[in-house]
Amino acid sequence: MENNFDVENFLQKKEDVSNHLDNEKSKFDQLQDLLSRESRVYSEVVKNINGKTDGQTIFLCDPVNATDLFVAISKRLIEKEMTPVIVLTTVNYKAAKKVLKEANIEDKVILIDTVSKGISNVVDQEKVLFVDSLRNLTQLQIKIVKIIQANENISFVFDALNVLELYHSQTIIMKFTYSISKLLKKNKLNAYYSITKASFAPKLSQFFDNLVEIRKIE
Repeated sequence: MENNFDVENFLQKKEDVSNHLDNEKSKFDQLQDLLSRESRVYSEVVKNINGKTDGQTIFLCDPVNATDLFVAISKRLIEKEMTPVIVLTTVNYKAAKKVLKEANIEDKVILIDTVSKGISNVVDQEKVLFVDSLRNLTQLQIKIVKIIQANENISFVFDALNVLELYHSQTIIMKFTYSISKLLKKNKLNAYYSITKASFAPKLSQFFDNLVEIRKIE
């Protein structure tokens, strides 16, 4: 009886299976690294967010953790039965919704997008408000007041404040930060601000109750 066993074909299939398994393992390892990074950032956030008496807190973090940070803060606030209002400066609402969906909190936040209007035609929608750009700080403040008037049990989460440096002088940034922190304190609202530039910390920390540094987490 003739033996039709194809050695080359068998070896090729074996190699294909091996490559597939290697690829899957690589994807799994990358996912584990990502989850580990997110969980470590979240762990740092938990140490510093207790609830409704936090006041105004500024977080200094590495740029690589900027998105992880606002997601972690939002997740923690939701656990404390508050609604996060996230002011986006480094990503648009679509990118933010994607990472928030991965954290299972997409529908539990309110977004103020300062990025999208510069690149596309967008209009305010439920739980997503748009500002022309970070150049228009007056409009941003109006949107914040609008949200305060229409919602209860909210806390504000500001994406990297130092991005304002691309549009404004430090004097204007300081005045804006003071104005916003004063507004939120007047309304007895907690707020959590992030910066990704260490040199901003000494200048801005005077406006806040707490300064938290989160070292780079990869």
